Amino acid sequence: MIEHTKTFYENIIDSLRFALSDKVSIIVIGVILTLISTMEYYDFGYTGIGIIINIILIILILFESGYSSKIIEETIAGSTKPPAIGNVMEILKLGVKESLVLIGYFMILTALTTLTYIFHWLFPSIEILIITNIILSAVLLIFLQSSLIYRAHKSGKVREGFDLKGIFRLYSKLGFKSCFYLFVAGLIAQVVIVSSVFNLSSLEFARIIRFILKFTLAPICLIFSLRLFALQGTID
Repeated sequence: MIEHTKTFYENIIDSLRFALSDKVSIIVIGVILTLISTMEYYDFGYTGIGIIINIILIILILFESGYSSKIIEETIAGSTKPPAIGNVMEILKLGVKESLVLIGYFMILTALTTLTYIFHWLFPSIEILIITNIILSAVLLIFLQSSLIYRAHKSGKVREGFDLKGIFRLYSKLGFKSCFYLFVAGLIAQVVIVSSVFNLSSLEFARIIRFILKFTLAPICLIFSLRLFALQGTID
């Protein structure tokens, strides 16, 4: 097992400093998360405006996903500062790759869930259905998180996100304790991303102070959790 030079607590402090070190990133990501969360409430159907808004929404989501991927990649590479928001096309390209991996794992989960319900239909048991779905979801989440770290250690190609042998080798190098912290940090990152993107809506805020807090805290928490996640997947 390859030992880490920092403890989990030290990585938390490092991640917090990392998240607060670049005000530009905080503002840009804050704007993007706010736009994503507000635009999803607009319903223009299949009108010209609706199509344009959906295209913009997809671009924003890809940018957020690409920037998140860039934080992980540069952290693995040894960077101590948040990625520069300059090369938009590069970030969007990373976002597309990240989305393809997510879609791939989602399709696998959907297929396995369908098989589970077929098995449940043949052999009815609510307990088995619930337990099986929980196990499948947890396993797929672990593989998805691990694929992000593994791809960051490699060339970042989409197919590497499904290299199960490589992911197992990565786990063996990290060791059980580091893998556990990696899962915890990854879970935090996933919760932050989902809550930031889908629960943040300026249309629901009655007070400007609450909006400002959400606007600043959401990107800080996002950058912090991704940095912590990547640090736990760093091999010395």
